[in-house]
Amino acid sequence: MNKKFTVSLFCSLAAMVASTTTASAVGTWSGRNGTEDIRASLSLGVQNFYWDEYDDGDKLLDETGLLYQIGFEYDNFNMRDAGTVYSVKVAYTDGSVDYDGQTQTGTPITTDTKYRGWDMEFNVGKRFKSSGSNSYDLLAGLGYDSWTRDIESTYTSGGTRVSGYEEDYTMIYLRLTGGINMPGTNWSNHVHGGVKYPLQTDEDVWGTTLNPEGKVSPFIEWRIDAMDAGKVSYGFSVYYEETRFDESDTEYTNTSLGVVGIYQPESNRKETGVRFHYNF
Repeated sequence: MNKKFTVSLFCSLAAMVASTTTASAVGTWSGRNGTEDIRASLSLGVQNFYWDEYDDGDKLLDETGLLYQIGFEYDNFNMRDAGTVYSVKVAYTDGSVDYDGQTQTGTPITTDTKYRGWDMEFNVGKRFKSSGSNSYDLLAGLGYDSWTRDIESTYTSGGTRVSGYEEDYTMIYLRLTGGINMPGTNWSNHVHGGVKYPLQTDEDVWGTTLNPEGKVSPFIEWRIDAMDAGKVSYGFSVYYEETRFDESDTEYTNTSLGVVGIYQPESNRKETGVRFHYNF
């Protein structure tokens, strides 16, 4: 794959919104388990994953395809009064995407890249009540993201074999979130968005650890929950999230070609997805 002795680091919901924002809030919202304010849910999701890399402004490669996710969330976002709000999220993602890049000499190649990883996140903040039924949130959070990027071996159009390789990442990140909550009698909307910043990123490849510098990146999520007999029963969410990295410093390592310098080019990860939530 392209290194140049570099390393490749990698709705018709509108009707629901209209009904929920105009409906008045009645009763106390609770989870399926009957606990007031608490929303515990299992989720299944699919995302359109995109990754690209640049070297001095020149595009080296991109990867795109569908990844699949299973997750668990526990929060008190159903709370209708002002006060402290929090959320805990854990998710596992797996799948294979299309790789479109080039060799060290610039020969175009295509192959598959397998992804698998865990993401864990905790957020806490304050809810502010408006004069109506809506409320507003401000939260800060800390997350841990760990994933493996496994680029498969392939062949050039001329039949030359190009060996694949595997990269392992860990990232600790800060998350700042603002949101609006629009409760209703049958549906409830939660829209949260903000920025995240990778505090520390380690990329292990070829026995060497690279540390690409993180950049401020945006995210947004819109979740709709349904009520059944006064309790949250299920929900849907759509989201978009980016993770951006600057080029890493060059590190030197021994290879079959001798001692070479490797670094991670400027990289961008973009995830657009949908999740189904079962509340219990």
